[in-house]
Amino acid sequence: MENLDSVARLKGIVVRLRAPDGCPWDREQTHSSLRASLIEECHEVVDAIEKADDANLREELGDLLLQVVMHAQLAGERGAFTLEEIAAGVSEKMIRRHPHVFGDKSAADSEAVLKQWEKIKREEKGVHAGVLDGVATSLPALLRSQNLQKKPRVSGSIGQISRRFTKSSARKSGKFERPWSKKIQLPSRRRLATCFFRR
Repeated sequence: MENLDSVARLKGIVVRLRAPDGCPWDREQTHSSLRASLIEECHEVVDAIEKADDANLREELGDLLLQVVMHAQLAGERGAFTLEEIAAGVSEKMIRRHPHVFGDKSAADSEAVLKQWEKIKREEKGVHAGVLDGVATSLPALLRSQNLQKKPRVSGSIGQISRRFTKSSARKSGKFERPWSKKIQLPSRRRLATCFFRR
């Protein structure tokens, strides 16, 4: 395998570990069984970043890459997708969402870039995509609450989160108050978290 590039070599190692005569532990793994390891590796990457430890960061990013390759192998075995398709998909996404670099659009600053990203993302997801879609439900409650408040500001659609909060409150009270009938006020972080996490 000396002549293979590093990523292809890693993929070959994972294939060998998953082979019938490979490693019993690796052969037993599933997407679900690897969830805890994936989360742990992400936290270890963050720790290395916070410590400004390049050697440790390199190692932890390698462990995280192994998780990606392992999940791709599991998916490939059942004919879902491959590592190459993962790379191709994210490459195309980055080109589509950076028209100010790869196309004829313009973006004056980072804020304009983020708003453009969210606009393109909603267009890709279809007419039913909401501003709050894409915020992972598996995030810790506080982090999810922060992300839910941040996304409308990035997209410029603060009114949507207010309407969603108003409708949720109306379901409990039996009354619906039009959010445009008076000045809209965003809920506090505590009330917002309660609205979204008691479902």
